[in-house]
Amino acid sequence: MKNKNYKDIIVMIISMNYETIVKAIYEHHKKYMFSSSRDLCMYFDDAYNFKLLSEAGSNSNKVWQTDHLVIYRCGGNVPIWYHIGNVFRYLEDDGLLDIIYEISNTQISNAVVEKYVEENHPDWVNKWIEEYHDYHYDDEYDAAESILEDFIDCIDDIDFDDEEEE
Repeated sequence: MKNKNYKDIIVMIISMNYETIVKAIYEHHKKYMFSSSRDLCMYFDDAYNFKLLSEAGSNSNKVWQTDHLVIYRCGGNVPIWYHIGNVFRYLEDDGLLDIIYEISNTQISNAVVEKYVEENHPDWVNKWIEEYHDYHYDDEYDAAESILEDFIDCIDDIDFDDEEEE
């Protein structure tokens, strides 16, 4: 991309595709929030063409990565329960507290129950994650909008290494 201002191109692409990009941030978060680090990257050219791709996260904190921008990074192997809440509440709400007696007849920790449920009943966990996303949709979508707005605010601070090359 020569003789064009990257910042102007980025702002134009985002303004023309705002809702699409917000939805992509939301979907990226929903899909990868429990995985290892994943980046939502925007590739673009000087004809205002762009594509959004989810890629394995990099160790770099740079937003500009030679041929693309990292719009959003999520993941980091944060435990499911950190986001969705207490396993005992879900078991109680679904009438499944008896499962605890399959694990032990004595008092056991949340971590033991969480691990047991994750390993032996992944379908329950998937159902609870979907319920969590359904319940928090508005908050998560608003957060995606805030992420994009924060990204737009920082565009002037991005160091485009090769921006002045001709």
